[in-house]
Order: sequence, then structure tokens, then C-alpha cells
Amino acid sequence: MHPDPSVATDADALAARVADPHRLAAVQATGLLDTAPEARFDVLTQRAADLLGVPATFLSLVDRDRDFYKSAFGFSPPLSEVRQLEGRTFCHYSIGSATPLVIEDTLRDPVYRDVPTVTTLGVRAYLGVPLVMPGGEIIGSFCAIDFEPRPWTAEDVATMARLAAATLSSINGGDAPPTPA
Repeated sequence: MHPDPSVATDADALAARVADPHRLAAVQATGLLDTAPEARFDVLTQRAADLLGVPATFLSLVDRDRDFYKSAFGFSPPLSEVRQLEGRTFCHYSIGSATPLVIEDTLRDPVYRDVPTVTTLGVRAYLGVPLVMPGGEIIGSFCAIDFEPRPWTAEDVATMARLAAATLSSINGGDAPPTPA
């Protein structure tokens, strides 16, 4: 699988997308920024790691100046304690489209090899499904990463899409959804 060519990748487009006032209002309206971890989200990130066989997964809300990880599975301190990153991240690219962002090998892709977490965390493969609110605003992404190159399958993408839908159901006031098999 290859990245969606419609996703804008230049710095100005990324900055404009992140700073979009309607999108930022939708992120704030969730009431989830800077809140403690919750089992209703943690069960989904843990399930994603189990189903995909990846070392780390997270639920990212993209705020103006940072990505806040409402749930993160498989990360060690300090990221597991701080639960946020500043600067350009894969999630910025992921919120540019209503379709999943699939990167099999970050080091082989000229667009993504300079994302800071490639160096700081060792991210080599990324799969992110945008979290699209009912009004169309993309508030963040449900993501899986691997520290080795990974040929993501159509089933991997479908699994993450189901888990992202369960996450959105929970954000939008539904009861904690059952975890997909």
C-alpha cells in the first residue's frame, strides 16, 4: 500500500491544516485535551497493538502546537508520562485527508524520512486513520507504528479503520464500544 497522493506534504499546507480554526474548535469541543488516560480509549489502543502485532499504538488529538496522546500503548517514559509531542509529526500529515496514511518505510520515502520521530523514536512504519467528526473536521488520528519497515495490508488498514470508528463513537458520546475482533 502507498500513501495517498492527495495528502498535501509541504510545510505551508501542513501549518494551515493544523491551524484551521474550525478543526481546532472541534478538537477543543471534545473536552479530551489534557485529560487523564481512560480505559475506554486504552482498551482500543491495546487491542490495535494485539491485532496488528505492532509495538506501539496511540490516539492522537492534534492541537495547535502539539499532538496530545489521549491513549498511548507501548511507549516508555518520558513519552508515556508526558503524552504529547510538539513539532511536525506523522499525525499532521494524517489529518490532511479522510483516508488512512500508510507508510511502509519512513527512511525510503523522501516526504517522511525527515519527520523528527523517525530519529527520536525510531519510527520506520506508520499507519494512521484520521478521526473525522460528524461535521467533517479531522481532530486527530488513530495510529500504529513499527520500528521496522512493514508492508501494511488491506486488513491492517481495515482493522485500524474499525478501531478509529469505535474511538469516534466513544468521543461522540456513545458508550464504550465493543472492541472489534
